[in-house]
Amino acid sequence: MITSSVSTKGQLVIPSKFRKKYGIKPHSIVKWIDTGQGLMLIPLTGDPVTSSRGMLKGTKVSTRSLLEARRQDKILEE
Repeated sequence: MITSSVSTKGQLVIPSKFRKKYGIKPHSIVKWIDTGQGLMLIPLTGDPVTSSRGMLKGTKVSTRSLLEARRQDKILEE
């Protein structure tokens, strides 16, 4: 487990291991999300395609399943 401390100004140092892994460089923009149980830090990139790459990894979403869901929606609409 890696820990960091918060400075008196509220600044937090992101460990270099994570900065390298997630491509966080000086002036990078990050997003803070309050989950209710803790905080998540999400690095944002300027390119939305690059930032969304891999977001469905490990899920069972496929083009075939999306098309089937759309077919079902269409049937319900009629």
